[in-house]
Amino acid sequence: MTMPLEDYRRHMGIRKPPPEPERVATEYELNHFYEELITLPSERVRFLYRQRWEKRRLESASLPSTLDLQYLEVTLKVLKGMEKRS
Repeated sequence: MTMPLEDYRRHMGIRKPPPEPERVATEYELNHFYEELITLPSERVRFLYRQRWEKRRLESASLPSTLDLQYLEVTLKVLKGMEKRS
């Protein structure tokens, strides 16, 4: 069984990095991200979604950032579009 990130950091004496300042993605960034995702196979888009989701799960001590939520939302939108086309 793998220990939670907080416990591992405490055990290894690793300090938690300072929180990044809250940032919001621009419409251009989100559109560019969307355009990049639709060129990828659905398996890769699912992997990227899970990767970002796991990053948030491991940092469960804080609320998800707005930026992470925006990118998760766009990724989910692409996945739903791919399912409709299948």
